[in-house]
Amino acid sequence: MKRVFYANLYAESLHYPMIHYIQDLKDTMKKGDKLILCIWDKRIYSFQKPEAVDFRTKQKEVINNIQAILNYYEVDYEIIFLSDAFLRLVKVDEFNELLYRILSKISVNQVENAYRSEMYLSRRPITISKLVFIVADYLISLFFKKLFPELNVKEVTNYFTGKRFKAVLEVIEESISEIGIIVSFPRVLYTNPIPILNYDSGKWISVEMSKNEVEKAIREALKDKLKLKQIKEIIHLLHYLLGDDGFYICKDDKSLNASKDELIDSFKELKKEDLIKTLTVNIYNYLGFVKDNMLTSRDDKLKKVNYIKDAKSLKSILSVLNPSKMEILKLCDGKNSIKEIIEKSPMKPSSTQSYISRLKASGIISKSNIPKRFVNEVVISFD
Repeated sequence: MKRVFYANLYAESLHYPMIHYIQDLKDTMKKGDKLILCIWDKRIYSFQKPEAVDFRTKQKEVINNIQAILNYYEVDYEIIFLSDAFLRLVKVDEFNELLYRILSKISVNQVENAYRSEMYLSRRPITISKLVFIVADYLISLFFKKLFPELNVKEVTNYFTGKRFKAVLEVIEESISEIGIIVSFPRVLYTNPIPILNYDSGKWISVEMSKNEVEKAIREALKDKLKLKQIKEIIHLLHYLLGDDGFYICKDDKSLNASKDELIDSFKELKKEDLIKTLTVNIYNYLGFVKDNMLTSRDDKLKKVNYIKDAKSLKSILSVLNPSKMEILKLCDGKNSIKEIIEKSPMKPSSTQSYISRLKASGIISKSNIPKRFVNEVVISFD
């Protein structure tokens, strides 16, 4: 039986915890499973500065990298966006009422306590907006088939998330039972947490950083004296990223190859400066592996344009068109989302969706997932 997984990502940067999350998700899935990935394209942290790098432009780059990793792992996926999904959810009175009923029963402290149980060196604070999105995201997965009929995907069977979600799951299920909504709850699966190094601005260590930026982030994260528990977490982090081999221990500005056992023994004796250098070298090398292997695969899988070389190739394209498909094509102007095309089409939603799929398969139209699912690049002018 084909399973449908639902997961979410906040695409601020391609940092190593996100890469870990995708790898963990991939290991949980089996061949033939489908992934619905909800990109949180709304700002959810109060300390972000609007005058910083353009958020939407940056997010496009991060989403491209996420897609490259999913393609690298050969995951069958569909991307949706929280901005679109959230609006669909709250437009349904029944779902909107449920959302606020649940939120009225949850305190920020509940989620904060769940955070403290995770194995993080440092963590971001919970915010009201993030709490709203955590609950809304799960409701979107519950009612996904009704909210996104154009995707023709059956009910979500597995919801993949972080362990903080445990703090709100019980309240959500109780609230749904009280209202009497009949729904099939997905199996909730939790990612394995890893220590997160971040500094005061909240910018996590990512593939976009230079080696100097990685070192700066680590210095900020380790500015206080480390406890034994934190040292163990750092060793766990390096072992997760690099496996049993490929470690480097830095002493007196020199990098030495080390095994896992040597790493553990040396950490007890390392001075703080050497510890920072050791972390910098190892984490930066790991991010380099990601860039050189996972992200470069994107270039190899770009779709090539099918140029019309002769009358025969033109006929093969035109033969798939008919009056009904031409009506749909007129709506594929880059301004209408797939949902809007289905709503404006004079035909049944199922028929319209089928035609859109065939037109995409024929290479006549293509879709852009950023920031919404727009159908564009029509190679025919109706002027």
